[in-house]
Amino acid sequence: EPTSILKYPEGLSLEIPTRIIFEPSILIKDFSIWINGGYSFSKVNFKYTVSNGAPFPLNFQMRFSETSNTVNPGPAILPPAFEAANSDGVNFIPITSEYVLTLNDDQLQSFLTGETVQFETWFNRADLIESQDTFLSNYPITISIVLHGEISAEI
Repeated sequence: EPTSILKYPEGLSLEIPTRIIFEPSILIKDFSIWINGGYSFSKVNFKYTVSNGAPFPLNFQMRFSETSNTVNPGPAILPPAFEAANSDGVNFIPITSEYVLTLNDDQLQSFLTGETVQFETWFNRADLIESQDTFLSNYPITISIVLHGEISAEI
């Protein structure tokens, strides 16, 4: 099986199967959310701003669920993959991408009834994996998600 080497800031290196770079990883399994007030959302979209310092396109998926149903979370909310960092030949320069995703009816229902959210990430393969076998373990990635919604107040 092909392997890659991860270099850690402490100077340590670890050889890993290359495939695990591209396998999904749950960042946060249960992140409690509450929307304060008596609001009824009729439309919701999320504006993602992602700065990806990694050399591979980044996927970032969310699933909302009720706390009693974390085994079967709601439908995936998955924008297109965020661009990989640019290489200057020595370093990778983070690329910032923005995307607005409007929730469909099933996603909106899951968001409205959900009390927790699960974040899952993975990288898409890129040609770089064929020409380089050593990668940093800590490329900088920042993710901002802003909720925009149409609401009606419940009186």
